[in-house]
Amino acid sequence: LFFKTEPQLRAVASAVAQFAQRHEGVVGGVNIPNKGDIVGSWAVQAGGIAASTCPGLVTSHWSVNYEGKHKSRQQAVAALETFCQQAAAAGVAHVLVVTGSTRRKGVDSVICLEDLRKSALPAGLKLGCAFNPYFTSEADIQDEAARLRRKLRTGLIDTVWLQFGTDVDKLRRAVQMIRQEAGGPDVRIVGSLFVPSAQFLAQFRLRP
Repeated sequence: LFFKTEPQLRAVASAVAQFAQRHEGVVGGVNIPNKGDIVGSWAVQAGGIAASTCPGLVTSHWSVNYEGKHKSRQQAVAALETFCQQAAAAGVAHVLVVTGSTRRKGVDSVICLEDLRKSALPAGLKLGCAFNPYFTSEADIQDEAARLRRKLRTGLIDTVWLQFGTDVDKLRRAVQMIRQEAGGPDVRIVGSLFVPSAQFLAQFRLRP
């Protein structure tokens, strides 16, 4: 969902809920981003507002770049654990854990997920991670694959969210790898529908 204020969020969440009621099975979920002004307590509150309107459908994002910025490894993991607890208490069904656009040395989504295994997460809360299979450099492809394997091996991952991309062969290989590493179809794979916009068209001139 795209919003800046609480009234905007309530309005768009209500519209999604009404659409979902009219078209059963079409709306698979609702995303609450974690960037810009949607950080900290407002990110938790936004997830709760959306969850009250669209129960069982809300995925709140948690970004190391926004929530773990200027924090040590231990502090970032503690912040993620707190976010998960608060999000679950607010009715959020899923949390998508991402690093963000810039990877920090020593603290990223892989490390946070690996350390989170030692924590007691709320019952029923499901976690997801992101994966980009569309890199052009072989080194980047192998690095991203290794990172995904580490995330899956934490045993915390319920869903893998794929980046936008246009290389169908790389997409097929990515799905196959996820199924192999996850040991079957239990891990959900979430793709993205490309809706052309000026921003995305500019992005795809640089990345296939």
